Amino acid sequence: MNQEMSQWEANITGWRNSGAVGGKLKEAGISHWKRPNNGATNTSGFTALPCGHRKHTGGFYLLGSNAYFWTASESVPSVAYYRNLYFGFVEVDRYLTDNATGFSVRCLKGAVPTVSTAAVTNITQIDATSGGNVISDGGAQVSARGVCWSTSQNPTTSNSKTTDGTGIGSYISNLVGLTS
Repeated sequence: MNQEMSQWEANITGWRNSGAVGGKLKEAGISHWKRPNNGATNTSGFTALPCGHRKHTGGFYLLGSNAYFWTASESVPSVAYYRNLYFGFVEVDRYLTDNATGFSVRCLKGAVPTVSTAAVTNITQIDATSGGNVISDGGAQVSARGVCWSTSQNPTTSNSKTTDGTGIGSYISNLVGLTS
């Protein structure tokens, strides 16, 4: 979320203020936010707007004062985590709620990781070694790394594949079950 916040702090629930993260995410000024919009600098480029939320029972609340965003983290099938920004705080909140509540979702256009693939080595009739390096996450979470293969051109994750961790970094893929 922000390099000034540890992964542990990003994952706990409640309000937190490492490096005034909330202010760095909020649109600067009061065009959309209520006064005083404390600490709003938008130095992250996220440009959060205070669209409030819709309760699962209907009705909209906190327009102009709060910005709520779903995260990709689910607690149980009907409960998920969200982030909250508030006009009066520089902090950011993480908490759980019923996933029938209406929060915003931020879509990233063109968020594509940069990956280099290693040469295939140690080739036998039934296995081989390859791998690669995720150089950049492109602004998106890298949820799986690996190599896909097939007996036809342009293999996809629907074909044979390895699963070799997540995130940025190098990985080794052991291709097994090959045919001559």
